[in-house]
Amino acid sequence: MALLALLACVFGIARVGADSHAVALVRFAFVFEALLSSGVIAAVYLVAALGLGRFWRPMIRRAAHPWSAQFGLGLATALWLDHTLGWVGLLTNQWVAWLILACGLTLLLDQLRKADHRPEQWSSLPPTVLLVIPALAMLLVACASLPGWLWPSEAHGYDVLEYHLQLPAEWLRAGRISGMEHNVYSFFPSYVEAAYLHLGSLWGSMFAGKGLILRAAQFLHAGLAIATVMMLGRFITGELAPQRGRVTAGLSAGLGAAFLMLTPWVIVVASMAYNEMAVTALFVAAVIVSCDAELPAYRKLSLVGVLVGVACGAKLTSLFMVGLPVAVLLLAYIPIRLLVRAVPLGVVGALLALGPALMRNMLDAGNPLFPFASNMLGRAHWTAEQAARWSGAHHFDGSFSQRLVAMWERGVAHPQWSIFFAVVLVAAVISIIARSTRRMGIIWSAVLILQLVCWASFTHVQARFLIPVIIPAGILIACAVSLVSGISNSVVRRFVLIGCCLITIPPLAATYQAYRAHWSGDPGWNVSADAFDSATGAAFVDRLRAIGADQPPPRTVINFALPPDALVYMLGDATPLYCIRPVLYHTTWDHSPLGELLRAYPDNPVAWSTGLADRGVTHVLVNFSELARLQSDGWYDADVTPARVERLMRDQGTPIVVNGSTVLFQLK
Repeated sequence: MALLALLACVFGIARVGADSHAVALVRFAFVFEALLSSGVIAAVYLVAALGLGRFWRPMIRRAAHPWSAQFGLGLATALWLDHTLGWVGLLTNQWVAWLILACGLTLLLDQLRKADHRPEQWSSLPPTVLLVIPALAMLLVACASLPGWLWPSEAHGYDVLEYHLQLPAEWLRAGRISGMEHNVYSFFPSYVEAAYLHLGSLWGSMFAGKGLILRAAQFLHAGLAIATVMMLGRFITGELAPQRGRVTAGLSAGLGAAFLMLTPWVIVVASMAYNEMAVTALFVAAVIVSCDAELPAYRKLSLVGVLVGVACGAKLTSLFMVGLPVAVLLLAYIPIRLLVRAVPLGVVGALLALGPALMRNMLDAGNPLFPFASNMLGRAHWTAEQAARWSGAHHFDGSFSQRLVAMWERGVAHPQWSIFFAVVLVAAVISIIARSTRRMGIIWSAVLILQLVCWASFTHVQARFLIPVIIPAGILIACAVSLVSGISNSVVRRFVLIGCCLITIPPLAATYQAYRAHWSGDPGWNVSADAFDSATGAAFVDRLRAIGADQPPPRTVINFALPPDALVYMLGDATPLYCIRPVLYHTTWDHSPLGELLRAYPDNPVAWSTGLADRGVTHVLVNFSELARLQSDGWYDADVTPARVERLMRDQGTPIVVNGSTVLFQLK
């Protein structure tokens, strides 16, 4: 029944925007083709990570949730290995990439062989888990879509095309992970991006199989979201079962997991090749370890240090969105005397986990935290102006009242959070009022409040950075739902439980509306085998001869029409992922070759053109609208204005393709 429901939901989502049932069936079939190819690759990685977690089994042999802890620690091990081996130049070797997965799978198979883990011994799932099916269907369809197409709230995956997948492609060509002066994001720890590099190394290219690896990266991130809610569900069941019984605890955990998965932001983020879901999976593992009464304090601190350290390697905001909440849990579950003694072990574990990234940055930039703390530890290759632009854009610069407004608009009231915070607030109040759940309600409400305060204080208040709050939120919701079992009247109890299930409808409706609003109501156009050729421009090669009347996209000309020795300089956009040939680009924060020429020769277009030609540039691709937007935000090199680029094009260029505000022109 669950499988039939999933198939029906997938077909219904694939049908959105399709002009016929035949088109819908083709999309429906491609979703499962992508699942059986790219999805299997991602699944093998996750299963191998579980196997690598076997190395930690002696330290968690008495844990209440050993398999969840093993997966979290195995994931941390896999991400750490990928970054470290990628840094020294070994991960880009296909044999090494396959060997890591083979070791993980072998360890797991041997572990299963030595124990009785027959399917009939597995834990059953509560029926409320069926509420997750629409979210799974949405994830499958979204992951089958090629990166750079869905979700306008994330600028259609601009960050994915700029660095989450672009950097692994460059590292694979270069042979190792390193900091690159044209892309500041390469100086981030990039543990999850190293995992994407691992996927590309298996086939020797990020572009293998016409999007096979690119989609596998999305399926991997979605798999981490599914693992997060599964681990969280197991933890909630174990926490509530002693008081409420295993059936009630399971139903509550299933409903909490369903509500989290159906929240629009979770589906949007999970279906993209981002890094947030690695953070949530490691966060849950750290929660499981921290709250386990069977583990000694020194083991808890050691394991938690590793998990939090790798979470920071996945995303630096984990330092306060994961690290501080876990510290609260440790204070709640470990006596102060033992905690103080064990803290050094946690610090050592965190430093060992994050150490390779800090060492890499120290060697590449002279600042282990670059591009952060540049005023104290060094700006590396940046100027003071670049460091100031970065700092100004990555913290909220406003009054207290403006910060409160931003918290409301970007957080609580953001459409893609739907009714999330309203439900969590009610659940927190109910959990605290009820005597049986008061302790959990107070602890997890404190964790949630701490995360909100840290988000508002230490970030630039972007809605997506709130994703880690789903962990305490899910626990609070499950606590509140578990109280339904205390209602004596069976009829009322059933109606209340049905009402609790109905709270999943608004977030589901919001996610569906966000999906169908894409591209004139046809978001599934990209769910096809031809999507990669469309993205690279190969599908429009036959239109190359029709330049002038029916012009092909600029990327078609760049990839398939320019001479072999041509070099294109991208201005405005910094998303070269689908450029098959090498291009010259830089992020908005990095050094601009044109900006340097404009400052040296303020009113000499000939010198601008000559200077670019000396760097091998033959063509310029400029997105005038994006350049104007970045200039108005104060994020781009102040000298590279649309007016001056227009002058360069007019005096020293010949337009080849004009596509809206994007122009490709050749330098004279």
